[in-house]
Amino acid sequence: MDWEDILVSIFGGLLKLIKLILIDFIVFGIIYWYGYVILMTLSFGRYPRGSKRTDDENLISFFGIFCFSMTVIIFLGIDAAAPQEPSALE
Repeated sequence: MDWEDILVSIFGGLLKLIKLILIDFIVFGIIYWYGYVILMTLSFGRYPRGSKRTDDENLISFFGIFCFSMTVIIFLGIDAAAPQEPSALE
């Protein structure tokens, strides 16, 4: 086994660990909590509470993805509908 194989295995493992941490942070830290806050706001604090938080993690995450994508679409739509300044080339 030469040095190149050793370095590739070490750095490959580190990159997999970093990727796992970042994906877990993005999915759980942003998408899940975004969906959780929106659901709590829409239901006036009634859902999800107690054991529903752990039972319905997939539903909360799906709702977070849905709300996040709708937010992006709305902001892109508002930006596209805004009046554009005439360009200098015209």
